[in-house]
Amino acid sequence: VAAAPSGTRAGGPWRVVVGVASGLVVVGAVAVAAVLALGGQESAAPSPEPTSVTTTTPPVVAVPAPEDVEGWWRGDDEVVFTWVNPDPMDGDRYLWGVVVPGEETAMTVVEENRVELVPDTDEVCIEVLVVREDRRASTRPALGCVDRG
Repeated sequence: VAAAPSGTRAGGPWRVVVGVASGLVVVGAVAVAAVLALGGQESAAPSPEPTSVTTTTPPVVAVPAPEDVEGWWRGDDEVVFTWVNPDPMDGDRYLWGVVVPGEETAMTVVEENRVELVPDTDEVCIEVLVVREDRRASTRPALGCVDRG
């Protein structure tokens, strides 16, 4: 039996062919495993078909401002204001405040469409808004004034 020449390996080119083939088998097995893990199989249960859902949102209707804000002096020191709600709904309340020039109007909530107050001046003006049960309010206040003179 002849010995392999020095500097060459036993098995020669067959060893390279076997090594490449083994590597291809490993790469193929990894690829199959990855496909299966990432959902390559069909599921037993069919996926639901997309459906169209239509929702209707009721339109937002503006809350009207009060109308006919009227005031009068009762006696020497008290003023009474009343107003009309043009579209009354259950749960409506009113936000009102005395208008002081140059100052922000401090508002108060009342249930009735009437307020009584003792003013500091001879001319008194108030702003009034309608406030719905869902907390929507008139976008513009109604203004009413009364002068003692």
